[in-house]
Amino acid sequence: MPTQNHRFLLLSVLLSLGLSLPGRAEEAKAVQIVTSHFPPYAVESGPDAPGAVVEAAQMLARRMQVKVTNTQFLPWTRAQVVAQKQPQLLILPLDRTPERETRYRWIVKLFCRPIGFVTLHSVHATLGPMDTMRDARIGVLRTSSYASQLRALRFSNLVEIDTYADLARLMSMSSFDAIYASQDITANAMKALGLTDAEIVVAKPSGYDDSWLAASLDMSEQEAQKWRQAWSQARKDGTVEKMLDARQVRNASCAPG
Repeated sequence: MPTQNHRFLLLSVLLSLGLSLPGRAEEAKAVQIVTSHFPPYAVESGPDAPGAVVEAAQMLARRMQVKVTNTQFLPWTRAQVVAQKQPQLLILPLDRTPERETRYRWIVKLFCRPIGFVTLHSVHATLGPMDTMRDARIGVLRTSSYASQLRALRFSNLVEIDTYADLARLMSMSSFDAIYASQDITANAMKALGLTDAEIVVAKPSGYDDSWLAASLDMSEQEAQKWRQAWSQARKDGTVEKMLDARQVRNASCAPG
């Protein structure tokens, strides 16, 4: 039978090796956030940085006692690749689609945003129903779900562009008939070029997309559930609503049903 001295020696060896003991609390983990410049949701620089949903993710990490070591703003295509290949990463705001379902650990829906056509008054004073735009030249964000949505509706003249900033720049040069994307992000990108509300035409939304906080697949489902519980508590105590309402971001899900 081990003596008290033997137990003390074993305890010392385990601690020196950094091994966890039963019941010993684990140290808080660290994560990185990857996103892209999607104002007002994710903002790389300026007075509105880092944006409403980045702030929400950082708040959630604090509640989880998880340190955010870095927030990277990358081109959206690259951000998705990084989140699939590197561990301990959070990515936002990400649309949950069948193609992406097994590539990430899905944590919570953060907010929703209106999807539809945006153009310039000088190009189209009005935008008709979707079926009237089928032959138009449409700009879409590369690696987004929008191109596949339009192709399923027999749109064929699509131009895929890497960033919202480039979509807006090309739209300002009348390179497209319209952009089909997140309408508020698109309008923000166009205003950043100096365009005014009077010059921008925003069609009636064709739908709404729920945007998610997701993680790299090394996060276990059990850990993801703890994040969901922390998010639920932050909604109950009003923290989420205050953060998102301050930036005029619609919370949770505004999609029908």
